[in-house]
Amino acid sequence: MVKDDKYSDKEFESEEEMYLYWAENHMDELTSHEKEKVKKAKRKRELNKNQDIQQKKQMAGWALAGVLALTVVGFMASQMYPSFAGPDGEEVEDVQELDELLEDRPVLGADNANVTIVEFGDYLCPACQQFEFDTKEPLKEDGYFEDGDVNFYYLHFPVVDQVGSTNAAVAAECVAEQDNEQFWDYTTALFQEQQQINYDTDGLTELAEANTEDLDYDSLRTCISDQENVETVNTHQSFGESQGVRGTPTVYINGNQVTDWSYQNIKELIDAEIERQS
Repeated sequence: MVKDDKYSDKEFESEEEMYLYWAENHMDELTSHEKEKVKKAKRKRELNKNQDIQQKKQMAGWALAGVLALTVVGFMASQMYPSFAGPDGEEVEDVQELDELLEDRPVLGADNANVTIVEFGDYLCPACQQFEFDTKEPLKEDGYFEDGDVNFYYLHFPVVDQVGSTNAAVAAECVAEQDNEQFWDYTTALFQEQQQINYDTDGLTELAEANTEDLDYDSLRTCISDQENVETVNTHQSFGESQGVRGTPTVYINGNQVTDWSYQNIKELIDAEIERQS
């Protein structure tokens, strides 16, 4: 469908194309609502670009290594994309230990919300990136974490690249150590720049400097370099493994595992849980 541009006489094939044009040519003229539309279009473009890169890398690997590569990719796919041990409704076995893991962690929403969403994720996982921008962010934009009924926690489960994934998780914990709220800004940045940065101390510190404010970046660099929070990351992963988590993202709502983590399904499950408890 062709869209007319109210800021010029140009026509576009889609609203997304129009919003991206606005970003380059009309940012000073946009309303706050239109700026939000531009941000969404940019995120979608970045997500599509990263997915294309991942697909090309996979295709190149298949061509290079033949049958052996197909075997390896099959294994990696089980790590990178949703892969769960049980059906919908499988419960966390050790609720007390989960509660202890979530205590004092960064949280979106109220600590005492009736509905708790927990994601076991990996910052290098393409499916986790999709969950971030197609499910979690829309829930946030729709106000689910603002009314006191729903909250969201992120736990680390590095599986895609043991070194890079773990370094990214440690860096996020180092940010949280200084500012729990900016943990979420850094998480978003890690997913936005997925596979576009170096997952070493310099790359991860530079990403923080560009996407957070007023942190002690010298201390942050030391924290990342010394792997000061790697035990937290390992604890998250060990607990996930003990509950049958095998891939990312693995999502729980009030302790029940959800295999369909699309926005519409998660929204329906949240609404049903809120209704059940009202």
